[in-house]
Amino acid sequence: LNQLSIENIIYTITYASKVSPDLKKEEIKKLMTRAQKKNVSMGISGIIMYSVGKFFQIIEGDEQEVKKVFNKIKQDIDIII
Repeated sequence: LNQLSIENIIYTITYASKVSPDLKKEEIKKLMTRAQKKNVSMGISGIIMYSVGKFFQIIEGDEQEVKKVFNKIKQDIDIII
């Protein structure tokens, strides 16, 4: 049995949000692609799903980096958390 150490702990934020009704499908795809590339460059992993005007996302990684990403998401005018 492996013991957990502080290095093994991953910080996670899970949230659901509404997308601006003005956002077109193509813009949503671009937003998701940009987010994925940016997250990978920051060492952030997780999953994002979109359906019927809503996002569900889990972001995980280093606590400070995850919080930075989430704060940017909260400031996005096209996403309502």
